[in-house]
Amino acid sequence: MADAGLTGSATDDRAQPPRRRLSIPDWFYRHGGRLWRKTSVTPDDAWLKPVETASRKAPRDLAPVLQAFAFCGGIALYFSLPREPNAWVLMALAIAALVFALWAHWRGRLNPVVLVLALVLAGAAAGAIRTVSIAAPVLKEPVSAEISGHVSGITGAGASRQVTVDVERWSRRGEPPARVRLVLRQAQKLAIGDAIKVKARLVPPSGPVRPGGYDFAFRAYYDRIGATGFVFGAPEVIGLPPPGYRLKALRQIEAVRASLVEGIRAALGEGDRAALAAALLVGDRSLISDEAVEDLRESGLAHVLSISGLHMALFAGGVYAAALALLAAFPLLALRLPIHKIAACVALVTATAYLLLSGGSVPTQRSYLMIALVFLGLLTGRRGLSLRSLSLVAVALLIVAPEDLYDPGFQMSFAAVLCLVAVYDDWARRPATKMNAARRSSLGLTHRILSSVMLWAGGLAMTSLVAGVATGVIGAYHFDRVSPYGLLGNLLAMPAVSFIVMPAGVLAFLLLPFGLADLPLALMAWGIDLMLASASFTASLSDTDGVTGQMPALAAVMLTASVFMLLLANGRWRAIAAVPLGIGLVSLMLFRPPDIMVADRGALVAVRDASGNLRVTASKVGFAAETWLRGDGVAPMEFEARRLLKRHMACDPSGCVVEAYPLLAEKGAAAAPFRVALSRSLEALEEDCRHADIAVSSFTLPHSCAKALAIGGPERVQKGALALWLEVVGGKAVITHLQWARPIRTRPWHGAQ
Repeated sequence: MADAGLTGSATDDRAQPPRRRLSIPDWFYRHGGRLWRKTSVTPDDAWLKPVETASRKAPRDLAPVLQAFAFCGGIALYFSLPREPNAWVLMALAIAALVFALWAHWRGRLNPVVLVLALVLAGAAAGAIRTVSIAAPVLKEPVSAEISGHVSGITGAGASRQVTVDVERWSRRGEPPARVRLVLRQAQKLAIGDAIKVKARLVPPSGPVRPGGYDFAFRAYYDRIGATGFVFGAPEVIGLPPPGYRLKALRQIEAVRASLVEGIRAALGEGDRAALAAALLVGDRSLISDEAVEDLRESGLAHVLSISGLHMALFAGGVYAAALALLAAFPLLALRLPIHKIAACVALVTATAYLLLSGGSVPTQRSYLMIALVFLGLLTGRRGLSLRSLSLVAVALLIVAPEDLYDPGFQMSFAAVLCLVAVYDDWARRPATKMNAARRSSLGLTHRILSSVMLWAGGLAMTSLVAGVATGVIGAYHFDRVSPYGLLGNLLAMPAVSFIVMPAGVLAFLLLPFGLADLPLALMAWGIDLMLASASFTASLSDTDGVTGQMPALAAVMLTASVFMLLLANGRWRAIAAVPLGIGLVSLMLFRPPDIMVADRGALVAVRDASGNLRVTASKVGFAAETWLRGDGVAPMEFEARRLLKRHMACDPSGCVVEAYPLLAEKGAAAAPFRVALSRSLEALEEDCRHADIAVSSFTLPHSCAKALAIGGPERVQKGALALWLEVVGGKAVITHLQWARPIRTRPWHGAQ
């Protein structure tokens, strides 16, 4: 019997039952946590590996955030490469590095450097695979063509109405662009999925209007838009094979959105009240007036127009609370069913519908995923809103669309939420938090109400301040402006938004399909009026419209990094934030705006006059001129005064000559001007190459200009806009530095094959 017991025979009562086969879900249940957690962490690698603790005094777990930053660094590295790498080689390297990192982690020998390298390679591979997967033809030069295809998108209203067409065929040789975006000059009712034929003037997607500016060609490439332009006449509806399932689904969604917008306008009439209600409920911002948009932007309330965390939280939270209250009203259900989980499911389904009907922008996707994690946390008994969940959402979105890393909405949305989660996590860790809650519970009803109001007001002020700091640098970099009175604007308007506009909007959204939304829409309109009045008052306090001037990329990255370090780091490590802060401030102080700007086409240039003011040659200040002037710190109200008039230029039928001066010329120093010639003919171009300091033309440069400083049309189209810096050398203004807006076409979004 002893032998039988040692061998575990069938006659032994203590024999173990046969092991069942371990399935993949069982493996992830038992071992999946090891991807993020370790039971023992040495001091050397604790900064990168998360630790499992529930103590309030324990340092914050920054491992998921740092890992997400490493992945973002890999994406940034890929997009900054001078030439397109081999996507499959990058993917193979990334897979090998990740497998090695996981193997080392399971064995307890993972080096932080190995993990960072693996995540950087994974980010670079994600960008390369994305670029290959959506590759489509990009137009090389302007053409006129007749194109036929299905409408896949409609934006704007009135004269700025644009349609996106998935091209089926065109009248020229060669492969057509997969998708084009066209401006409609004649009003015509179109819907997504309609098959149309148009005659259009097509041009390649434009690059940045200044070096370091927003690259429209980059965004267009990842939207598979190979050309932009305008339509001659009216589109003709034709017969083509039915569109695919994607366009059919979009057509149905757009039809629902249009019906909701019509219901809103029927209840509220025309004007900004109805337009803002439509923007908040279905994401249609095409009807908002420019004055309202400008007031909201200057008062720091532009985030209200973007359906993001605030809207999704109030919307889904309101539905959850309503569903929970409704279920709790029936004791039989409340006692037998997990009503909070049922309410979470209802809220999640409603949030999904809100996502689809709101247009699904990047901030909305981020907000939806965060809300989904919160409700999934309710369903599984876990915390949903944390730095870890935010990092997972960011990585998930970037795996699908790595180009979103350069989207201003993505950057501002995640920066704001990241800093807010960190600040409120610090607040929750305070030892006095529980004590204060217990003290409030012992107060009388009136005191509890006042205490709650003051706590809410303080939370609103802190939220506005933290979000403003987190997004201020990013906004200044992308838009050359900030909201100087944004804190005041949010304190005045957000109570109306939180307690009137969005609760009434949630009810209106649910009742609109039944035609019963007039009362909640009227209440919502009243709250919108209060918000617009607050925005108008706050905007009137600023004389400069918050214009800051152009910010260099290094300064923006360093200042943003300093904010992250200050709010995320543990204890004394926050002092490290002084390093990027110092670098950013020094870079900002050393930056000097250009003295001459040349557009990528046409005769538009900007030059600095003898008094140091930047002036443009445009007869009407358009987008490029506005961007240049705003980058020089000029407020919009001064744009018209910065136009170069005829008396400021020496012009004849063959061209013009304008004079430019450096910004940092010493006072009292007489400097000969730098002459810029704008040539309108080949004969004038040859003469300007001999006499002018620089010649700008739309023609191909002749051989006589080979040794002169001249810029021809093909070079401008290829390299984009040009910025030049001048200095006084020997009493003469000379060029010391020049920078093109984009390099030679070595990447696919700039036309490289």
